[in-house]
Amino acid sequence: AASLRGAVSTLILPADVTWTDGVSAAPDRAVVVAPTVDDEAARASADALRSGAPTIILIGGDATRKPGLSAAVRVAAAAGARVLCETFPARLERGAGIPAVERLAYFAEAAEAQLAGTAHLILAGATSPVSFFAYPGKPSDLVPEGCEVHLLAEHAGAAAALERLADELAPGTTADVAAAVRPDLPTGALTAFAVAA
Repeated sequence: AASLRGAVSTLILPADVTWTDGVSAAPDRAVVVAPTVDDEAARASADALRSGAPTIILIGGDATRKPGLSAAVRVAAAAGARVLCETFPARLERGAGIPAVERLAYFAEAAEAQLAGTAHLILAGATSPVSFFAYPGKPSDLVPEGCEVHLLAEHAGAAAALERLADELAPGTTADVAAAVRPDLPTGALTAFAVAA
């Protein structure tokens, strides 16, 4: 639970914990240190992005929060790449002032169409895309044939790795973000029908 990625924790206590004295406090745990960006992984990803070949940056982990999303969109815009998010991210920041990204489709056919023609797949906090087990007539691995997969960063270091790439490939740029759109105020009489409209 104290990891950067977070985890499920279970606390098991004796039945008399509320009316008896406790024993002793547990020792302090070691401080979790944020992972560093792997130089070789960053270099390989930057080379893939500079190649001009069709490239997708698949994000997950901490890259699905505003800093990671902004960096991914900046990199993609500078390199002519696309950004996709994992199908079911644990958390995905969205809304006004945050870059909008497309999710990888759930069904294999749609995901294959999204990934078709990709020469380089850069994983930033995401795992390699797979279909669900034993899908009739479809391979489990959704990476297109001939596509080179680059692991830029694991779950907790993805945003930092993307920010490093953005500083290298797209210095001084900003990400396109979703605009704040609000509906017009309603007009007319307040009726039961109008409330539900």
